[in-house]
Amino acid sequence: MRYAKLPGSSLEISEIGMGCYAASGVYGEFDRKEFIRLLRLAYDQGVTFYDTADQYGDGEQILGEAVRPFREEVVIATKVGLTPEGGRDCSPEHIIKSCEASLRRLGTDYIDLYQVHFDDPETPISETVGALQKLKEEGKIRQYGVGHLPADRVEEYFRAGSPAGCLVELSCLARESYHKLPDIAAGSAGIIGFSPTARGLLTGKITSEGAFAEGDIRSMDPLFFGQKFQSARRVIEELRCLASPIGCTPVQLAIRWAIERPGVVSVLTGTTSPKHLLENLGAVDVEWDEGMEKRLKARLDEEESLLREKLPLEVKRILQTDDYAGPSEAIRGLVYVMENAVDLGWVQEKQVLPLFGRLWKMRSAGAKSEQLAEIRKSLLSLLPL
Repeated sequence: MRYAKLPGSSLEISEIGMGCYAASGVYGEFDRKEFIRLLRLAYDQGVTFYDTADQYGDGEQILGEAVRPFREEVVIATKVGLTPEGGRDCSPEHIIKSCEASLRRLGTDYIDLYQVHFDDPETPISETVGALQKLKEEGKIRQYGVGHLPADRVEEYFRAGSPAGCLVELSCLARESYHKLPDIAAGSAGIIGFSPTARGLLTGKITSEGAFAEGDIRSMDPLFFGQKFQSARRVIEELRCLASPIGCTPVQLAIRWAIERPGVVSVLTGTTSPKHLLENLGAVDVEWDEGMEKRLKARLDEEESLLREKLPLEVKRILQTDDYAGPSEAIRGLVYVMENAVDLGWVQEKQVLPLFGRLWKMRSAGAKSEQLAEIRKSLLSLLPL
């Protein structure tokens, strides 16, 4: 394992970190004791960076229990900004209150890296930064960072304060957030990439859409649907061709690619399997060269162009369809439309966020055809189709 410091801080973190999103149960059945063993296995293999969030179910409690024997030897990152109802709140009051609650759940006196989880457009960034600085001065957090924010808001955080980390989704199938980072962020903070395996898709073991157990959030994930899923399968084949001659697996090569992006300090693996954890950590030993960089870049650029050509037609077809097998399929299609509309630059995230919130509640509460029709109509009025 290799280690690096977040710029402008004393926080040294492992090149591959451990993410705890699975502790929220989003991938289906979850065993608390086994996950604690997994987190400790990661430490035994050299992992010193652990990431969780206050809205990851029991994630903070589980992480706190797992690292208690070696707390001083690891860096704990957690997040703030989401509410239990799925809203956004980065007000100073919420930041302070949430930090105290996270400290209790983690069973620690300080949080190494406290990250703004999602954007709250109703709270001035100067107020959020002021609360984070206050927590830092009080010793309750050592550094703070940002994540899941639009590029313009990321830039505002860096002009108002001094984040040490910038969390972005980063994989061979998701390069947009990384490429959109403003120069001020990429130059003054450590980039932390999450989901380098594209939620397991780049393992090559998921060969059909909808192949998930009940309760697995990936059943709604746009990466596992339509043109994006077909594009992913072509990228996986390219990874196989590149990995075979050098004796590594496609997923190890994918993680190595993410690590090699300029400015990236660490990438997070979020597996729940000891076997897959050891495979993922093996990415640190993969040799990377200019030939692989050029070949994979050519393939990814080609796929990006193909998607920009095909996605508009697919989005239009989905919005004009009202013949679904059931509410779950309809919700999945509308989520796919929203994410791609944002990626294509047709709408801003804040424009579709309220509609997404309504769909998210319908996922568990049940959706009626008239409700789905209303959301589809709202999307049609927003998009330039």
